[in-house]
Amino acid sequence: MLLDHPIPTAFFLLSRKFYFCINRILCKIGKEAEFKFTKSRSFCGGRMMVIRIGQKVAYPNHGVCQVEAIEDKQVGDVFEKFYMLRVISNNSSILVPKSKVEEIGIRPIINSVQCQDLMKFLSEDFEDPPSDWKIRSKQFHTKIQTGNIFEVADVLKKLYFLSRLKPLSFRDQRMFEKTKFLVISEMAIVCSQPECKVEERVCELLEMSYQKHIGSGLKATASTAIH
Repeated sequence: MLLDHPIPTAFFLLSRKFYFCINRILCKIGKEAEFKFTKSRSFCGGRMMVIRIGQKVAYPNHGVCQVEAIEDKQVGDVFEKFYMLRVISNNSSILVPKSKVEEIGIRPIINSVQCQDLMKFLSEDFEDPPSDWKIRSKQFHTKIQTGNIFEVADVLKKLYFLSRLKPLSFRDQRMFEKTKFLVISEMAIVCSQPECKVEERVCELLEMSYQKHIGSGLKATASTAIH
């Protein structure tokens, strides 16, 4: 028999040991990968967010929410985890599947440092919004849906600019109020300030942004005239 010879026997035993060693490594990698992919997560600046009860998160188009509970619910033949979120602005509840958190764009609320960055951003100049209202509306809607507060603030600045040129349409006015609410409500919670005080400051910053944009436009016109 093959096992009666010493060299084939040694080779067989070595191969078997190697097989079990590789198998253990692959199993370990598989378990770690499974653990990473089954953790609740959302990304903000490349960081993974683990959702916990009591945590405040930002939900696109709804604003800041608090995680009230984590529940297992049956969906068809399987059980799935859901997050019960309470919208702070109106006290309504939203049930979010764990598997949809990243897709929806739920993220951690900004911190105090990011709040300062946001205020600086609100006061800065910006690119001209598209003149075609269909293209502009689609662009603004896409930015808001990302849930990124800086994208929302960019839309707010541009709508404020347009409102200074002429009255906004009903659609744009609603979007303006929505973006202003999303920015102010999150900043108020982060800074522990009343929304009315935060709104005053935001309006000042928007005016600064508007004046910078008008100024840059005049400089560009003057430069073109000279050349």
